[in-house]
Amino acid sequence: MPIGSIATLLLISISSNSSAAQDETLEEVQVYGIRLGSANAQTAEKLPYALQRANAADLERTQSLDLREFMNNTLTSVSINSAQNNPLQPDLQYRGFTASPLLGLPQGLAVYQNGVRINEPLGDSVNWDLLPISTVHSMDLIGGTNPVFGLNSLGGSLVVTTKNGFNYTDTELEAYTGSWDRIVFNAQSGAHFGLVNGDDWGYYVNFSHFEEDGWRDLSKSEADNYYGSLSWRSSTRSALNLIYQHGNSKLTGNGALPVGLLAIDRDAVFTAPDSTKNDMNMLDLEFSHLLTDSVQLAGNTFKRKNTTDAFNGDSSEFEDCQYAGGEQSLFEEADEVEGALNTDLGINLGQICEGEDPDIRNFDELEALIESQANMAGLDPEDFELEDISGDLSGMGVITDDAINNSSRRKQTSVGFNGQITLTEAVYSRPNLLILGFGYFDGKSDFDASLELAELDPVTRSTEGLGVGAPRGGWIGFRYRI
Repeated sequence: MPIGSIATLLLISISSNSSAAQDETLEEVQVYGIRLGSANAQTAEKLPYALQRANAADLERTQSLDLREFMNNTLTSVSINSAQNNPLQPDLQYRGFTASPLLGLPQGLAVYQNGVRINEPLGDSVNWDLLPISTVHSMDLIGGTNPVFGLNSLGGSLVVTTKNGFNYTDTELEAYTGSWDRIVFNAQSGAHFGLVNGDDWGYYVNFSHFEEDGWRDLSKSEADNYYGSLSWRSSTRSALNLIYQHGNSKLTGNGALPVGLLAIDRDAVFTAPDSTKNDMNMLDLEFSHLLTDSVQLAGNTFKRKNTTDAFNGDSSEFEDCQYAGGEQSLFEEADEVEGALNTDLGINLGQICEGEDPDIRNFDELEALIESQANMAGLDPEDFELEDISGDLSGMGVITDDAINNSSRRKQTSVGFNGQITLTEAVYSRPNLLILGFGYFDGKSDFDASLELAELDPVTRSTEGLGVGAPRGGWIGFRYRI
């Protein structure tokens, strides 16, 4: 085909597509400039790091269960990991860094609520169940390390501002239900009003409730959050905001299944329960005062206390040994030694512990046999040493190797204050923004844990209520300051 004919066809195609496009209604896209904090804050385009912001209207449109689900669905570089198998206990990951309620997991995101750092003092964990999405007025996800946000903000920071009687003036009730007997209820109300002397007062209250049975067996969870604020605005350019929050939750997140059990029943649990209880109270007082038209003083002081109780029913790493004489021993992690005994010394620990060797009637005779056989083989008896922890048992003193109960309590208290002075007066006729800040944080954590021998219910695979003794226990407490 001649080149001129091809060009003619292309022009006809472009013309027809243009005509069709004129008949379509394109969706309007609005781009807003972002400003942080008060009117004296810096614009987003001048910040030297990535910033993503959302407000209450954005959160409402997505109908997300909580803040982490909203972030996963709408923000870039955000993903979640639900290894805890509970919708309120996710690992939120941003650019490879994590904010998780799981103690011991490396954390890399700093999370603030109205200027209060809500990473727990012990391990910097974040309890998402204590941050109800219905109370959020705005949120900023800030990428990159920034010393302004304190320690352990390697991956970035999440800054949340909640509602008060001046940024929310309405009354709403919301309730819905769904699969796995999920019930969610939320009630909130806010308003402000003026007095004769020119001062304005505002209030905001919020109650949220969540419960469900979970998609797996023995996985019931529930969470309640109570939130309230009392605000005051003075005609003399001052403001106060008093905030109180109480959160109470009991969450169940059972662990992964072996492949064989998964093929039989995907809803089953391997061992149960795996529950976490949070009981949190927080008091926060915010203040600001405009000293001059270009100088503002602002800050907050707070106290936050959270008690976390954890109870986990797990498979046992112990081995119970019943000798021919009727005595019992309990070995800790004896699998490797057991294999070496059989291979190198010809001693069948399984047969001995089932009482099949009449010459071995107690732990001392077993130790003597091991030492004798090791010496004859020219080996070091210490390489085959078994640890009998039967004498460490407390409680009922009954020995079992079916399962264990791990229980712990963490009492964590955070107190502190933050303040900043903002100056916006022009310097040599050039626009200027200078912020000077200071802060103090005191975190105290008391950790108490115990391990209890337990039996295992063969039907429900639950260990709760089947404990028989406690071979291990401990307590640790520490304080650090930032």
